[in-house]
This record gives sequence, C-alpha cells and structure tokens, in this order.
Amino acid sequence: MISPKESFLSLDKASEYIGSINGGTPPSVLTVRRWCRTGFRGVILESEKRGNPRVTSREAIARFFDRISTPLSVPQSSACAPSIESLEAEQQLIAMGW
Repeated sequence: MISPKESFLSLDKASEYIGSINGGTPPSVLTVRRWCRTGFRGVILESEKRGNPRVTSREAIARFFDRISTPLSVPQSSACAPSIESLEAEQQLIAMGW
C-alpha cells in the first residue's frame, strides 16, 4: 500500500521515471496502467486514485520491480494463474505421453 509519505507520480511521470532508472525506452503509459490494474507475473503495481489522475510512487515502483525480479514470487491475485489442480493434471498428461 502506498504511504502518504511516498513520492507520488502520475502514470505519465511513472513511465518516464521507469525509463530513466532502467536506462532504456520507457514503457508506454498504457503498460504502466495495465501493471496497476492487472499486474505482471501476478504482481500488481500499487496505485491509487488521487483526484482525477491515478498515481503511483517511486517506492511502489521499486517494490514492484523487486517482486517481479524475485524468482519465487507468488501471485497476489490473478484470474489467469493456473490452479494447482490444472498443474497436477498437466503433469499427469505429460507422464502419460500426451
């Protein structure tokens, strides 16, 4: 959760900030918005609505990249994440030669 003491950024500024810290092309604002709504690899970029624009923070961006960089990150919430049952069924099919 974003603390009131954090450095707030609009999603436009967040995109520019991400580009500046990774030394490459910044992601599009739509990509940053998608990270806020549906996440990436099961991790959602913390954001909140402050007035009209949605904002995030430099600290939230750092936490987001730390989480997606962790090899064993557990999805916070994702409708697309496979269930344990489906993974077990897939393993059984592979073992049967399918």
